[in-house]
Amino acid sequence: MILIFLIQAYYAGFGNLDYTLEGHYSVRESNRFVKEHRWLAIGNGTMFLLLLGTGVGFLVAPPLAAVAGAIETVKRVEPLALEVGANDDFV
Repeated sequence: MILIFLIQAYYAGFGNLDYTLEGHYSVRESNRFVKEHRWLAIGNGTMFLLLLGTGVGFLVAPPLAAVAGAIETVKRVEPLALEVGANDDFV
């Protein structure tokens, strides 16, 4: 039961992180980023699923999880972009 929840949380978190990644990374690069930050995806997805189970969670959970995913993704992508020497058009 816990394994099923963790798998579901991973994919829910992957979807929330992908909103930010899809405009700047290819599909392969997005997959690599999420595999390297799998616990970020699981944590984001866990909070999304727990909020979704509350009474008004269907109104609050999607935008909150997407914003949290975007903030944390940008925190982790910006140092990588500076390290590689990419241009500054990410943000």
